[in-house]
Amino acid sequence: MRRGVACIGFVACLLSTGVTGIPASASNVNELPASAWSLMDGPPQVAGQSTQWNAVSCASATFCIAVGTIPPQQTPLLPALVQFWNGSTWTNQPLPTVAGATVNQPTGVSCVSSSFCMVIGDTNSGAYADEWNGSMWTALSFDAPHAALYAVTCLSATNCQAVGQDGSMVALDEQWNGSAWTIVPTQSATGERSFLSAVSCIGPMQCWADGQQNDEPLVEQFNGATWSIVSMPAPSGNSVMSGISCAAASFCAAVGTTYLPGTQGGTTPLIETWDGLSWSVSSIPVTPVAGQSSYLFAVDCFDATRCIAVGAGPSPALVLQFEGGAWELGPNPPLPPGTTSAALPTISCVAGWACVAEGSTLLNGGEETFFVKLPFVTPAPPSAVITSPTPGATYSMNQVVPTAFSCSDGSGGPGLVSCVDSNSSASPGALDTSSVGTHTYSVTATSSDGLTSISTINYSVMSPPFAPEHGYWLVGSDGGVFSFGASRFYGSTGSINLQAPIVGIVPTADRGGYWLDASDGGVFSFGDTQFFGSIPGLGIHPAHSGFPNSLNAPIVGMVTSSDGRGYFMVGADGGVFAFGDAKFEGSCPGIGGCSGTAVAVMPDRSGNGYWVITTTGQVYTFGDARYFGAPNFGTVTSAVAAPNGDGYWILLGDGQVFGYGKAATLGSPPADRFEALNPATAIFATSDGDGYWVAAAEGGVFNFGDAPDIAGDLADVHLNGHIIAGSGS
Repeated sequence: MRRGVACIGFVACLLSTGVTGIPASASNVNELPASAWSLMDGPPQVAGQSTQWNAVSCASATFCIAVGTIPPQQTPLLPALVQFWNGSTWTNQPLPTVAGATVNQPTGVSCVSSSFCMVIGDTNSGAYADEWNGSMWTALSFDAPHAALYAVTCLSATNCQAVGQDGSMVALDEQWNGSAWTIVPTQSATGERSFLSAVSCIGPMQCWADGQQNDEPLVEQFNGATWSIVSMPAPSGNSVMSGISCAAASFCAAVGTTYLPGTQGGTTPLIETWDGLSWSVSSIPVTPVAGQSSYLFAVDCFDATRCIAVGAGPSPALVLQFEGGAWELGPNPPLPPGTTSAALPTISCVAGWACVAEGSTLLNGGEETFFVKLPFVTPAPPSAVITSPTPGATYSMNQVVPTAFSCSDGSGGPGLVSCVDSNSSASPGALDTSSVGTHTYSVTATSSDGLTSISTINYSVMSPPFAPEHGYWLVGSDGGVFSFGASRFYGSTGSINLQAPIVGIVPTADRGGYWLDASDGGVFSFGDTQFFGSIPGLGIHPAHSGFPNSLNAPIVGMVTSSDGRGYFMVGADGGVFAFGDAKFEGSCPGIGGCSGTAVAVMPDRSGNGYWVITTTGQVYTFGDARYFGAPNFGTVTSAVAAPNGDGYWILLGDGQVFGYGKAATLGSPPADRFEALNPATAIFATSDGDGYWVAAAEGGVFNFGDAPDIAGDLADVHLNGHIIAGSGS
């Protein structure tokens, strides 16, 4: 008979948890438990009698053994209950009869394969073991026949450990070497009541067993020769450990129950984990409630990141799952008809198939049992998507091409841990165009279960003589510059702590450089540009700065003079500032003001005049500039002069383009592509004036006329600032 075992509720005894399946290392790291249990066709019940299943062990999807008994008070003598699972049904396979025994209670089973299993148990005359060889049972004898054995685990047909309690009420281990059982002394002190209730091994020299000593948790470690006690934190209250599972030398999970102090009593589940150095109490999503009882009986860990623990609680049953470093409530199993609560005292998991658990429930005044399984599912791998660059695109050498990509976890996946490109970057950057030839660009998505997915595209880089004829630059409000096609990157203010946002980009006539201008009138030169001055350089402070000598309105645009040896700036009030050889011809404040807010200043071909365009669609001429027309409606966001200076295009926020003079209207983007948070913000022409591009605030670009559809825009790139201007070449 088992000694020193306290029975709990209707689940018979807490120590009926001698469970181990195949070694944890055989589990597939990519498998995850499904979200729902299902009832199995369980072993037949004995009419009018309660049954108690103490352990189950599965070696495959078509081979499990469940062992149990009929409580002795119901019958003077009944054989032990042993059932075999063949993949579809359970069948009886009686154990050998123990001579002289009137009570036969198998308590543990471990199956390495369908041709080797070990069953241990108790009778009123002592402990016993039976070996299954694939066709028959063989009775074995123990060194300590008067002991009580509670659990067994086997690594092979020549290596098993059985744990329990000896006749002096001290923790016991017996080891099977393929021919005989021998006692391996534990470290538990003689004279102090102790027992081991569960055992788990990851190798011949790495085993753990847990139980109780003097009402506190007990855990011992086996190094292949001796057992030694390892300190385990003791929660407040009487605690007993009932299950343990180790997946690696640096990871074990032990489960049990703590009896709550106080007059109301009650119990609460307990989980402790081993990290390779020490044991610690794990946080679990179960709140102790005085007077209520919850228990954990068994645990099976598939690897160092995933475990399932089972027990009983106020809910139909208690299932906890360990996923990604934390314990969470798992799905409850279905119950037999007519029942509302149950306990799960055993569990055994098989890689590639399922976890099998035995349940106990009260029905018609007796204890009924049932079996459930929780299938493993293989999650879909993650995915990686490259949105920039375009597959098969051709770029010029040293051209700056932004990259854009995203990753997502697969169906049923546990979550992403990384999404990086072939530049080892986790965020969008620039494509490598430093060498001529065909290149690959890839993005790798990795989920926390180790699954990966790689997306790869090819692109070509050509030397400058074969570079595209046309190109353009886009600039964001943070001064980040993006070049496409034939336009080369010369620098940006993206890494500079600006005093004011950038509002425009202006290239030189030979496209060998560009200026960036800010709303405070600051000018930044890149490439072969020459600096001609700035508004802060004149001692003028930004608008609304509170200083006496300040701008009346912020700068909104800039344009080079017709000969490229100077530039104009325009403020939101239509005020014009000339630098270099740019000739001042007047401004809106000088004529009493202009209708609306100025958005652009454009020089005519004579070099002695310019236009100022406002948001209301009005065009104001100064100097020799001729008036060619204006929309006079909508909200204008940008305008650009024809390269020959004999006309201009005007862009509305909804994407409509209007051409005047010799600037032909060549089309407009669909209006539904723009909205309040993503208006059309820039229009810029090709160098021959036979085409133009329209850019949106979020970086999308549309081409018309002979402006080519250059591979790449910024629509799928996370920008630090909206696109506010552009310039073509």
